[in-house]
Amino acid sequence: MAARFGIAVSSAVKWAQRYHSSRSVAPGKMGGRRKRVLEPHRAFMVERLNQTPHLSLHGLWRNWRRAG
Repeated sequence: MAARFGIAVSSAVKWAQRYHSSRSVAPGKMGGRRKRVLEPHRAFMVERLNQTPHLSLHGLWRNWRRAG
């Protein structure tokens, strides 16, 4: 089937899986809003960056790990 349509076998398999799971080959939803995963740690990060403005991202991560 993949050769008939000139597509890769893996692509044909994914199309078949999509059809069998949803009875549709329509594309899934794209985009949308993403959850801000660092929001709960914002206050900590801002405080550390105010204390040490030249702190690198690695340094900030290390401080966060130590704080627990």
